[in-house]
Amino acid sequence: MNPRSVATSIFFASLLAVSSFAATPPLLKVSKAPPITPSNPIWMASQLPLSRWGYIEEEFFIEGSANIYKALTAPAEVTGTVPYKTRILVRRPADAKRYSGNIILEPIHPGRSTPALATTFRWIYGNGDVWVGVEPPGNISFLQQFNPTRYASLTPVANLTVHDSLAQVSALLQSPSSPLAGLQVRDVFMQGISATCGVVSQFINMLHRETTLANGKPIVSGYMPGECSVALEDINVPVIRINTQQDFNAKARKLDSDDPKGRYRLYELTGSAHFSTNNPLFGVPVPVLRAMGINGTTGDTITCKEFLAPTYGMLNDFPVWVFFGGALKNLQEWVQKGKAPPRAQPFMTDANGALVLDEFGNAKGGLRSPMVDSPTAAWHARGTDCNLWGYKVSFTAEVLKKLYPNREAYVRQVKQQTDQLVRSGWITESEGKYLITAAEKSSTPEPDNPFLTPMQPFHPYETQ
Repeated sequence: MNPRSVATSIFFASLLAVSSFAATPPLLKVSKAPPITPSNPIWMASQLPLSRWGYIEEEFFIEGSANIYKALTAPAEVTGTVPYKTRILVRRPADAKRYSGNIILEPIHPGRSTPALATTFRWIYGNGDVWVGVEPPGNISFLQQFNPTRYASLTPVANLTVHDSLAQVSALLQSPSSPLAGLQVRDVFMQGISATCGVVSQFINMLHRETTLANGKPIVSGYMPGECSVALEDINVPVIRINTQQDFNAKARKLDSDDPKGRYRLYELTGSAHFSTNNPLFGVPVPVLRAMGINGTTGDTITCKEFLAPTYGMLNDFPVWVFFGGALKNLQEWVQKGKAPPRAQPFMTDANGALVLDEFGNAKGGLRSPMVDSPTAAWHARGTDCNLWGYKVSFTAEVLKKLYPNREAYVRQVKQQTDQLVRSGWITESEGKYLITAAEKSSTPEPDNPFLTPMQPFHPYETQ
């Protein structure tokens, strides 16, 4: 081999070592999974009646090759490439005429759930978006344990992350080979919460700039990683991060920006805990997990020390979803209409970076809501033995009656604050109605009775 050939080979080898794809991800081979029947069920089928929104659920198998990375940081360094076969889970409008043109792409959580969908499903289903969940190859063994026949052809690869699959699926759905026949995709948005917030954040830093569509456009039009504090680099599409009070990290903050080279918003939700009370409704049902011998991963049993004397607290059921749905709507409008979303004040902190609390024990600053500006409880983002769920302590009757002479006064105050949130674009009208209805149904100015209020995180929010 002549010196020029050797130099050329070394150049392309070094290029492969620091980049996942040269530009456009290779298209996947895709096939429709077998029909979904009671005798041939799918893993993690929707626990909500999708027909209520006019939606259907489908499953496809995808196969291709993906890179193994030395570290999930930029620049991406590839140590090997392996073949894989996994699945994507699709929830879409049954009537193609209802389709919005948006794809909401989400990596399925390694804990066998879709926590981001748990916070945005009302906007997604109501808006006519298509939701697509990508199964990490490391999860496949659970699928095969659940239904060995259906998932026999899939390949569990424990050390293969889902990052390349996300890029490949995004390219597939925006190509003529898309399994979503007849649906013209306008934009793909990627969301993730908790562990999958980390995945989305890593994708932003490692792969967004390295991967494009065949026409040179961004592989993803906008991102919404929530409930993690991975530092984010500036990219050429908008990013909105929502963090709960439990996920607060002053050192990892990034300033809001409208610069086209790094459009960004950070929303810090005052009073909120890491887990949403909707989470168990967007994973594998507890009886199924129990039958498979899987315990302690779904939050079906919560034992906070603060539930007992002398605190008599209750589960922190702060409705984080009312803000996530509005944020996803704002992200889409930022991309498609050029409408910049509102800015929120950050949490107030002291010289040591610790949160500053008000007279009720709630954090000052952050994205405000009736839950903390018309408070009926002190919201704690962390609890003893329930770190991710948190707890709340209801105000006494004496305190409540000083704040609100009667229920009408309380509801009126909540309604005024909620209407302002809707007008300012923080939440959707649907979520605003929820907050007002919740206030009307509350016991205020009488305190909640912790012995009568469920402490388990199963709130049938979809029925309200």
